[in-house]
Amino acid sequence: TEIYTLSLHDALPIYFSTGKDDTRITADGIDCTFLREPDKIMKFFTPQNSTSSLAELLYGFFEFYSEFDFNSKGISLYTGSSWGKPDSGPMYLQNPLERHLNVSRNVSREEVVRFKSKSKEFLCTGKGLDYSRNA
Repeated sequence: TEIYTLSLHDALPIYFSTGKDDTRITADGIDCTFLREPDKIMKFFTPQNSTSSLAELLYGFFEFYSEFDFNSKGISLYTGSSWGKPDSGPMYLQNPLERHLNVSRNVSREEVVRFKSKSKEFLCTGKGLDYSRNA
């Protein structure tokens, strides 16, 4: 979920497009295509790509998930979006490689409620964080 939240703040790209010359599909038909060249990957992780401080990103993470509707929405790390989830489990995080699988299927409703509660608790106690760019 951190990857999804960071992508919302343009601090992390969701999917590294590689073009057709580097497509990699397993024997089972799983698309494992992603950018592998370090110089091209590093351009996504430079400070100019994000205008948010680390404290702002952390606060935004807890703010987003304290309000996220886990009952009706799933999260795709592959596309960087949420959508109506395909099952009734308490949380749905789409596996970026095998997109028909839920990588959070073992998370209980109680854990989701606790996560949202702790996220809201952080919002109350985290207001004093230093939001300067140097934080």
